[in-house]
Amino acid sequence: MDNSKGILPIICQSIYTKGIIVFSKMKLGTKLLCFIAPILIVVLGIVFTWIIKREENLIRDEIRMKAEVIAQQLEIVREYIADKQDIINTDLETGNVVFKGLNPARVGAAISKELSETTNYIMKTTSLNYRNPDNAPDEYEIKMLKKYQATKNKDATWGEDTDVDGEKTIRYMFPLYIKEECLPCHGKPEYEGEVDITGYKKEDYALGELRGAISVVAPAEYMEAVVMTNSLILFAIGVILTISVIFLTYLLIRRFVKVPLSHTVDATRAIANGNLSKRVDVESGDEFGELAESFNTMAQFIEEKTRVLEETTHNLEKANEELRGLDKMKDNIIKNVSHELKSPVAQLRLALELWGEDQKDGKKDKNKEELFNGIIKDNIKRLNETIESILELTAVESGRENFDKEPLQLKELVEQEIKSSALLAEDKGLTIKSNLSEEMTKVLVDRQGISRVITNLIDNAIKYTSSGNVSISLQQKNSELVFSVKDSGIGIELPEDQYYKLFERFYQENATNIGTGVGLSVCKAIIETHRGRLWAKSKGRNKGSTFGFTLPIVKEEQPVFAEA
Repeated sequence: MDNSKGILPIICQSIYTKGIIVFSKMKLGTKLLCFIAPILIVVLGIVFTWIIKREENLIRDEIRMKAEVIAQQLEIVREYIADKQDIINTDLETGNVVFKGLNPARVGAAISKELSETTNYIMKTTSLNYRNPDNAPDEYEIKMLKKYQATKNKDATWGEDTDVDGEKTIRYMFPLYIKEECLPCHGKPEYEGEVDITGYKKEDYALGELRGAISVVAPAEYMEAVVMTNSLILFAIGVILTISVIFLTYLLIRRFVKVPLSHTVDATRAIANGNLSKRVDVESGDEFGELAESFNTMAQFIEEKTRVLEETTHNLEKANEELRGLDKMKDNIIKNVSHELKSPVAQLRLALELWGEDQKDGKKDKNKEELFNGIIKDNIKRLNETIESILELTAVESGRENFDKEPLQLKELVEQEIKSSALLAEDKGLTIKSNLSEEMTKVLVDRQGISRVITNLIDNAIKYTSSGNVSISLQQKNSELVFSVKDSGIGIELPEDQYYKLFERFYQENATNIGTGVGLSVCKAIIETHRGRLWAKSKGRNKGSTFGFTLPIVKEEQPVFAEA
């Protein structure tokens, strides 16, 4: 027994805890409905119970009123009959008094019988000392008659009882006391065995003594039927009203609570996923509207600060990238300078040391002086060209070279460069041939940069060709201009899949050739800045080669971006 008392609180606590957990996992709208629905049902139940009870009391009052009116009417008739007995029983012709059977008791009995047969009401005049067996009192009437005798109560009384079939009835009894007009029939007999006009012995009643009562029995089935009908109607109304109110409450919760909260939750999730432009679309003027406005203000603040942070981060990354580019450019310059200046510096140092030793020994050899002077001049020139090429390549590759692009007829520029290179070709006995289209679209280029590329390609063709000719072509193909320089020189030994090495800085296929090895690298950087492509073709060693580039035809208003 003690163990069961200890386990019960634990079970109750467990059920309560699980209920709280389940309730906490419900949606807000469901929680509100779970809270509102029971309250609504209880309130409607109380209201409908009150209405039913009130309806029952009204019906009961109606039955009482009808029974009271019937009893009063019967009493009025009895008093009238009693008062008019002399007139009723006197023969108008002879003047003799003859009982005609219309005394109050018989008239009342006849009226009661007629009423009982035509209505649901049962009425009779009853007494403890009844004359007519039909007026014999039942248990309820006996109880009330004895109560009247004891209390001398003259007011009508109400009560409820059940009939022989067990059906509920409403009882009304109105006490009747001996009056002056009642004494001739019910008063003290003048001799023993005296009978009244109706043939019954006088009962020896005194004035004011209880004679009996008018009893009205009203069936309660009508009241119960009405109450039951009204209860069913109210129950149906209650169910419909409850469902309607719950449904309306659900719609209101959905419209004014769930939807605004859903919008706020969706906006919160969107912002958490990175969509900082998401806002809560709630225009109500209630607390949810204030919440949405505050949320949107917060989101706007976060978006602005994030945008500033992103811009700052972008600027820092850009600055960092520039710093890395500058650092890389510095490393490349140092690497290139250290790589390319070793040979000319070494030759200069050796020539100066030898020349210095001759001067120290007092030796003067004009041939050596001229030799040393030539070596020094050549290497100084080579140093200057190397440094200029390295700086030029670095500026182009890093994007620090400013290109002033303008609409240009490339044919005119090519013709100028051909004229400039004609003397150099004639000195080597070479012939320059050109194939330039007559009608070509202008291109948006930097004159100096493209001129540098054309000059470099023509000069290389002349430099590496000992005899034959150099063919220069400029054609428009679809949306591109194609420029090429074809020679009959030493050609290219590299496999075609390794031609890319020709455009790498300081690469020289033939190490015996004089040059810096960065000319084609500069050309490649300039062409790619113009969104073009530099290329080479050759059939092999001593079979000549072709170098050229393509440039896209760009309208003047179309922006041109340099490639990184």
